[in-house]
Amino acid sequence: MHKSTTKHILESIDETQVANATYMEGDSLDEALASVHGTSTYIVVGKPANMGTSAGISRAENGGDLLEAITLALQYDSRSLLAQGDVAREIEAGIFGKTRGKTTMPGEVDKDLAFKDYRAKFFDSRITRARAAEVSAETAEKMRHFASKAIVAIGGFGLVRRDFNLTEGGHIFLN
Repeated sequence: MHKSTTKHILESIDETQVANATYMEGDSLDEALASVHGTSTYIVVGKPANMGTSAGISRAENGGDLLEAITLALQYDSRSLLAQGDVAREIEAGIFGKTRGKTTMPGEVDKDLAFKDYRAKFFDSRITRARAAEVSAETAEKMRHFASKAIVAIGGFGLVRRDFNLTEGGHIFLN
């Protein structure tokens, strides 16, 4: 589960993604910050490149927050993924099998918070229930198609979950 590598692979098959950069420990921090400032607007989400369950993830609303986000992510991995944050719904689709496996209908988790980090997921009990996502049939089909296409590109198999951000304008982005 390497987020930076996965983003590069999915970019090669024209998957729509938010602006992102990877900071590798030991690289120029100034260059990484300049890259983020050149391609993104705040809010930026920082996360370890090789972790799951939102461990080490944080939300940056300014340059100082971004330095803290990188520092936190580096406690979990030697690489930090920095991605454009959006005001968007988080929707997921599951894929079963291999190659063009079967996909689930998109689902959504109800949450009473603006940002879902590790603490919110596992300790604060502010995430209440999973349900079918209320999206148009066209949006659901696009998500299922993207999910299926992604499993082929990354060589995934078994049970895989594909997360999306769905903006108010109806744009679908890889999360």
